[in-house]
Amino acid sequence: MLAGWIDRPGGRALPLLAGLAFGALYPGLLTQQYICDGMRWYRAMAGLRPPELGGSNHLLYPLVGKLWFAAGTSLGIPASYALAQSMNAVLGGVALGFFCAIVQAWTGRAWLALAATLTLGLSRAFSQHGVDMTEPMPGVACAMAGVWLATRHALRPGPRTGLILAGALLGLGGAIYQSNIIAVFGACALVGLAGPARGPRARWIDAALVGLAAGLSAAGLYLFAFMTLGGARTLGEAFALSVETESARTAGAYAEISLRRFGVLVFGLADSLYGIRGVDGLGTNLFARGLTPEVLVALVATGCGVIVPAGIVVLYALRRRAARRGPGRRGRTLLALLIWLVRNSAWPSILAGAIPSCGCCRWPSSC
Repeated sequence: MLAGWIDRPGGRALPLLAGLAFGALYPGLLTQQYICDGMRWYRAMAGLRPPELGGSNHLLYPLVGKLWFAAGTSLGIPASYALAQSMNAVLGGVALGFFCAIVQAWTGRAWLALAATLTLGLSRAFSQHGVDMTEPMPGVACAMAGVWLATRHALRPGPRTGLILAGALLGLGGAIYQSNIIAVFGACALVGLAGPARGPRARWIDAALVGLAAGLSAAGLYLFAFMTLGGARTLGEAFALSVETESARTAGAYAEISLRRFGVLVFGLADSLYGIRGVDGLGTNLFARGLTPEVLVALVATGCGVIVPAGIVVLYALRRRAARRGPGRRGRTLLALLIWLVRNSAWPSILAGAIPSCGCCRWPSSC
């Protein structure tokens, strides 16, 4: 009876349990070996210096952290690094709950949703950001919530206000951590290609609405932030600050995580899952030494950790769509799911790339 309740395709029990489980697990594993990135915002979050922006790449992270810090201290929680880290821990659980709901909604299989959630939640990059004080996780939670709302509309069409909210959450996620804006492509694909059979015009209006809401919310937040706290005197200055890249701000410190080379992407996926950085014979440009045994092992491990689960998700999603809507829409659904999965595969690469290759970046001591 319990298994049937959890396994219902539209059931909320499994996503809720998964989110709560990770939301309880991560706070118990808070690291004391901090990634360098998040430490720079602690004083602003704790109110030890005036409120500030996080630059164009993680614009609103210090402000979101300040709100979390203020809420925690108002409840009597002592001011500490752990309080700042707890935001990522809790919101990491929230993100995984939404992710579980997305996979379950498309596949109709609770076991597959659970396996995908465990893979993401226990992967090296996601779990390391979940137990530390770094920028990506609050935006990831917003983006996952936005994709979930888009999924609900794609499978059960309703008022378009849900799509506007989905786009606004995606825009907010991008304003907190800029790379999260890639989730807009996945959400638009799910709505526009795999959406309800209301005709192509209605589907693409839905997709455009998501993209427009995301773009307007992100642009509005960027311009308002730079016009207020960012010191811009005109909209032109605010726009120039908004499009300044993190690589330009840091004199190329993040150039190694560029996705221009295929080897960098594959390395990012493998490193995000298994933590292969520092293994002898493996580097950021994975194929620099050719197809060595170490590289082949990394490729096989990445395939088993990414391609195989993605293929299973697509298979079950296509089977479910065929049963509900007929085989004529399989191609459209397949394309939408591939766009979403490619976007989802880029996420851990970005999370892994956000971990600098410096001495302070190790696995949490409590793991």
